Amino acid sequence: MAVVQTSYEERQGEAVLGAIATSDAHDIIPRTVENADGIGFGQVACQGTGDNGVVPASEASGTPVYRGFTVRDQSLPPEAEDKYRRYDSARVLTKGTIWVTAAANVSAGDPVYFEPDTGAITNVVTDNIAIPNAIFDLSRQSGNLVRLRVK
Repeated sequence: MAVVQTSYEERQGEAVLGAIATSDAHDIIPRTVENADGIGFGQVACQGTGDNGVVPASEASGTPVYRGFTVRDQSLPPEAEDKYRRYDSARVLTKGTIWVTAAANVSAGDPVYFEPDTGAITNVVTDNIAIPNAIFDLSRQSGNLVRLRVK
């Protein structure tokens, strides 16, 4: 006998880490993950050693160079554990909207920065690296998913 779904949520869930957040135009580039531990979805991707390589901010040598945000890829095998593994071709968003985790209380319109040692995404200027043309699209408390827009 076939299993049939008999109940449905009234609305689709609001957010999933690393998911494209809106149907607005977006640009995504492929980049090869260089570090052994990989990089999670919805994380800051920084320039690796190779021209087309990326690593998380915490793995970047010297001052991390921002390349974009890693986009969730549901075609990866289950053992991928919500991240790109070493040598995977990561989808990196350079323009558009994406769900990320706020590392501080943020307000809609705030500029976006990332902590060079951890890659945490914040609106705090001190000792952090600015992400050009990026703003928080919603107001959220620290630790919650927030929609981020890169123009």
